Amino acid sequence: VATGYQDGSIRCWSLRDTKLLLPSLSHAHSIDAFAGSLSSSAVHKLPTTLEFSQLGGPARQPGTSESIPLLSSEKSYSVGNLKEAAQYHMPRPQYPRYKVFLGHTAPTLSVSFSYDEEFLASSSSDLSVRIWSFRASTSIATYRAHRFPIWDVSFSPHGHYFVTSSMDKSARLWRLDVPHPLRLFVGHLDDVNIARFHPNCHYVATGSSDKSVRLYDIRTGRPARLFCGHTGSVMSLAFSPDGRLLASSGEDPDICIWDLASGKLAGKLSGHTDQVSSLAFSQHDGEILVSGSVDQSVRVWEVSGIGSNDNSPENLSDTLCKATWRTKDTPLFSVGFSQYNLLTAIGPYRPGNQPDPEPLAHE
Repeated sequence: VATGYQDGSIRCWSLRDTKLLLPSLSHAHSIDAFAGSLSSSAVHKLPTTLEFSQLGGPARQPGTSESIPLLSSEKSYSVGNLKEAAQYHMPRPQYPRYKVFLGHTAPTLSVSFSYDEEFLASSSSDLSVRIWSFRASTSIATYRAHRFPIWDVSFSPHGHYFVTSSMDKSARLWRLDVPHPLRLFVGHLDDVNIARFHPNCHYVATGSSDKSVRLYDIRTGRPARLFCGHTGSVMSLAFSPDGRLLASSGEDPDICIWDLASGKLAGKLSGHTDQVSSLAFSQHDGEILVSGSVDQSVRVWEVSGIGSNDNSPENLSDTLCKATWRTKDTPLFSVGFSQYNLLTAIGPYRPGNQPDPEPLAHE
């Protein structure tokens, strides 16, 4: 599991030797980026409701890492999946160790694992993308081309390609062994907040503050689809595992489901009352879509029937929303599924009744 923070640091936990029941942790810095893997054979974008503990330690040089053991204490923690949400309590759990990567000189905005788990990519407000090697435990490459903060970085499902999106209104395609971008994706009129690979790796989807979603052909660099329907900035994208549907969400409370073959709106899901910050399809079958929102709730939608001629795109919310889970006082920034469909979510930890921290422009 990897997390990025406002102080520019990145923390990576190894969960291979631990159970899926994760103890609660806390950290004083706001978490801006999250990625994770619970599988040795496949990597998935996996945000989780971990709250990270603040630990002191000696100063470390930029571009390096250090393993730090976490302290043990009695903790209670919760785990949710599609069928149940249970509360567990265990005395003195054994915490996994983690590594701290230092190198960025501004907040880390996004992190992403490579498909083979050999590398971690991170993007930052310092206008750079860094590639971190887990074997070398250090930064092995830095890429610069964007002229403004890089909101998002995402590895492809296959091969050592990654895509970045930036405040400079563009997205760029990269390969690890090439120091310059292979493709430049332009056309948006405002910040490109997010970019995601299609499961077949032939297309890249981008979401922008210009309220649109674009689909680009990687082989030509040209736009293949333009989707318009949001009334606010688009902040999250998710492809169904079969590549048939694309879900998008953002500052408006609606979730749009797009049929890629026809280029039309296949469904609109309503129910949230604030910004929908993250989306995730269930692994393998993609029959479930989960949304996390700033309104402090997670909603579970059954989307297997979306796209059929019997359904109206505008009136699906009442029948498709299968569950709503709410936090006590935590807006949700990211949701995701593990390989075995363990659903997890992440939000900021605020002890007591402390006021909200001053957000970054992208938050």
